Order: sequence, then C-alpha cells, then structure tokens
Amino acid sequence: MEDLGFYTTLNLTEDDVANPCGLLPKAYFNDTYSLITSNDTDSFIEIEMEDDNIAWDVDTEEKFDENDNAEEVQWIDVENEHFIVWMNVAGLPYFRKLWGRIEEDLPEGKYKVVIVNNYDVASFNGQKWVVISTTSRFGGKVTFIGVLYII
Repeated sequence: MEDLGFYTTLNLTEDDVANPCGLLPKAYFNDTYSLITSNDTDSFIEIEMEDDNIAWDVDTEEKFDENDNAEEVQWIDVENEHFIVWMNVAGLPYFRKLWGRIEEDLPEGKYKVVIVNNYDVASFNGQKWVVISTTSRFGGKVTFIGVLYII
C-alpha cells in the first residue's frame, strides 16, 4: 500500500481531521497492476511499468505539496503521482486515468495482466477496464487531431 502513497504508520481517530479531505480523495482508486509474460522455460517475467511522470507538471510542481508534518496529519502522500492523477476530475462518467508507461517495445506473445482488486465498484454498479494503448509524438488514442494541427 505504501507504493500507492498510503501512510501505513498513521493512527488517526474518528475525531481527527482527514487531510486531504473530501469525496474524491476518500474514493481514491487503489487497485494495482502488473503485466507479465512467460519465457521459453515457462517462468514468468514481469514487464517493468514506469509510474513516474504520469501526472501533469503543473500538478506535481504547483498544486500538490505535502505539509511539513505530513506523516502525522495526512493519511496519504499527496505528492504520489497515482493520487495526483486520480484527483484530476473527469468531466464525463466514462474516463481513463493513466496508471503507468511501458518504455520498451513488447515482442509478440502472450501477456497477462495481474490485478490486485482493492477498489470495490459493486456498491454503485461500476465497471473497471484495463486499456493498453500506444502513444506517439502527437498524443494518445486519436492521432487525427495531432495531424490536423500540423496541417
């Protein structure tokens, strides 16, 4: 849980002020993922997934700063980039949040996504999807916009 930014040594009581507060941090998405493949000897290899530089620079540099006594009063590290990405509110009910990047080319083969399911969506009939996509210098899923601005 520490890799998601949770302070596991913090002991808050019901009377303590939650920091950060509000519904959005309270509903922080805390599933974890890994991508694995197998080699010729049938042993599994985990594909390295980078999770730095997934948040916008303006958020990491200007918006999200820890208090001086963060580990005493904050229940989560507000500088954790997964938390920062989650805190950017989606404008529509269906949205994507960047979890990580794979910086290497993946050879053709079979891969498995291993999910640690911590975030329960049953109470609000929600759904979760894993989307693996590519990007280019023009951005993400729609390259037409990038080409349109060049022309």
